[in-house]
Amino acid sequence: MLPASITALTAALSKLPGVGPRSAERIALHLVQTDAAIVKQLAEAIVYAREHIQFCTTCGALTEQSPCPICVDSRRDASLLCVVERAVDILSIEKSGTFRGKFHVLGGKISPLDGVEPDDLKIGELEQRLAGE
Repeated sequence: MLPASITALTAALSKLPGVGPRSAERIALHLVQTDAAIVKQLAEAIVYAREHIQFCTTCGALTEQSPCPICVDSRRDASLLCVVERAVDILSIEKSGTFRGKFHVLGGKISPLDGVEPDDLKIGELEQRLAGE
């Protein structure tokens, strides 16, 4: 039987995407047996990222400054606008290194069965950007 603190840590880790119960338990056991300074550094990095990452007020990308570096980059083609569902989708496109335009994050997808209507997305903001550019 595992101590309650390890069980609680396992439960918290299993809520992360892609981390199942067995992986969560392995990570938890690793963390409690690892040097305390390394675990503290990990915890501080998580808290720092959570406190400093925000959504760009222009495009919706994840950033530490708003507007984000992509929005303020004058070398990017402002006449090309890639519309994506989620902020993390920008990362995949940026990794390819082929798109040199700007982005707009909708913040989800229309899904009437899940109660997500067009008004729940950033479509109005997209229309404003298109009208302004």
